[in-house]
Amino acid sequence: MGVVKFGEEIGTGSFGTVWRAKDDLGREVAVKFFSSPLGAIKEQVVKHAQALMQVTHPNVVAIYGMEELIRPVEGNSDPEPALVMEYAPGQKFSDWLNSPRISRSDALAVIEGLFAGLSAFHAKGLAHRDLHGGNIHVYGRQLKLIDPMAHDPNSVLSSNSVRDGQRSDLHHARALVIQALQAADAHTHEFGNFCMMSTA
Repeated sequence: MGVVKFGEEIGTGSFGTVWRAKDDLGREVAVKFFSSPLGAIKEQVVKHAQALMQVTHPNVVAIYGMEELIRPVEGNSDPEPALVMEYAPGQKFSDWLNSPRISRSDALAVIEGLFAGLSAFHAKGLAHRDLHGGNIHVYGRQLKLIDPMAHDPNSVLSSNSVRDGQRSDLHHARALVIQALQAADAHTHEFGNFCMMSTA
């Protein structure tokens, strides 16, 4: 597998910048370049990427591997390590909350995908560690957890650290559940008011 064509920048954060691209198989992928040279922690990041590649689930963005690529910025010519992932379509969860007419069944389907994806992470002894509306993509009634390397790669992932991360995942997931149900209830209430006004 190799990345053959870069598109637009689709995300940026404290740990890196993500670009849309296509690989030599014609697949749309997302490529993450890190904010600073990996240096001494490169081996740890590669090992963590290898661990994340074990998480295969429709609600988790797939990790394809690490490649030495040239960052698509003018003046760059030196290859650097980059994480190549499945491209996740749709919109951010935080934007989806403002979508018109979110039904309760839509919200429950998205919530089910959220916990199914987290369960796949946790079953492999991993944690997302940065679960929020910007790191979840929703398309239709489907959901994908993205940016699974959002946590600090310098951290030592002891068993206690993993458990703490998983507890944090669940804490943030509960907040997202409330937001989804509130959004569905709000749209249902607005639709009900519209129907009453239309028949008045």
